[in-house]
Amino acid sequence: MRILSAIGAAALALTFASAPASAAILFAGSTQGCFGAGCSTFSTSANDLPGKLTFTGDTFSGSTDTTLDIGLGTFALANGTHNYTGESFTLQILFTDPTGVTPGATFLANLTGSVQGNNGKIEKIDFDNTPQAFSFAGGTFTLQVFDVSPFAVGKSNSIAGQIELTSVTPVPEPTTWAMMLLGFAGVGFLAYRRKNQGPALRLV
Repeated sequence: MRILSAIGAAALALTFASAPASAAILFAGSTQGCFGAGCSTFSTSANDLPGKLTFTGDTFSGSTDTTLDIGLGTFALANGTHNYTGESFTLQILFTDPTGVTPGATFLANLTGSVQGNNGKIEKIDFDNTPQAFSFAGGTFTLQVFDVSPFAVGKSNSIAGQIELTSVTPVPEPTTWAMMLLGFAGVGFLAYRRKNQGPALRLV
């Protein structure tokens, strides 16, 4: 009887001492772009109004339990006769993994960049670099988009971003489930034995 009690107690102790699995989370998605203020027609191959600056969307994927650097598309400048005075560009990101990303699977907020440059060179494409928060069934993460550095006629430059996993919903490992079942089975068996045993006989 005491042995069974010890087994049940040990199983429960191991169950609660076992740390949940912190498996890496898969991130995947694709990007589209749109030039102009208030634009609503997004494409994986978008041109600015003069047709000199083009954006080509991309796909990204990778798994992480901390941070993940991702590519979000490419800009190319055909010729630089056009002077840019803050023309806007909006980047659209569609997450396919992790599933159930909120708010919404498509992310648009604060990803409008200001295009700056003239005389054959893009000086900068300035994005709001504030990390944007998302939640999904397995936890939360942030996405940050970085500014695009200078490039000239005939050259291209990519949009870089970073995903940081900020929290993960604990998921018990199979061994943890097994220990839990063993512990509860042991406690249940002890309760059953005590219930079915009659009162102890005492001789005075």
